[in-house]
Amino acid sequence: MAKKAGRGKSWCPSSIDLLLDTTLDVLPLGKNGWEKVESRFNRLAETKLLPVRDVDALKRKFILLKNHAKPTGDPECPVEVKRAKRIQREIDQSVSVMSLDGDTDPPVPAQEDDEDVGRTGLQQTELQSLSVTLKRQFDQGDPTAGLLSYTAKKRRSIDKYIDGAAEADTKASSDMMTMILLMDERSAKRE
Repeated sequence: MAKKAGRGKSWCPSSIDLLLDTTLDVLPLGKNGWEKVESRFNRLAETKLLPVRDVDALKRKFILLKNHAKPTGDPECPVEVKRAKRIQREIDQSVSVMSLDGDTDPPVPAQEDDEDVGRTGLQQTELQSLSVTLKRQFDQGDPTAGLLSYTAKKRRSIDKYIDGAAEADTKASSDMMTMILLMDERSAKRE
């Protein structure tokens, strides 16, 4: 069908009702679903002497209706908007996952002492021992120890910074205590 230039026909209330009815019947999920909506809509629209619409126009109008916000200052939402939102919820619910095999056993809960295995495939204890081994090799200057990742370098620099800050804090507190003792001695001498 050749596409006409210019704007299409505007949507009358009966066209909107027909669109919502057809969308409710089909509950389209993708391109094929919207093509079913188009064929049913156009077949029924011709019998009711309504304009024929293409897939994009039908989908665009439905999305416009379902995304329409409630008008400011008016507590009533338009009926077609309520219907479109309800239909969208039904479409979303039709996609939900459910078990088709009703006689399966319930899932067995995992044992509590099992450790989570991350994307490396190693348990946390294995990762810690590997980290200690690599760190030992790296500290000894072994060139086969491997290069550190950016994240590992950042973590090491943060650890060094924290250690340095802790040492500086203890030194500052001891310096502060020394200063307080000196001040007490001087005040005692003045008296």
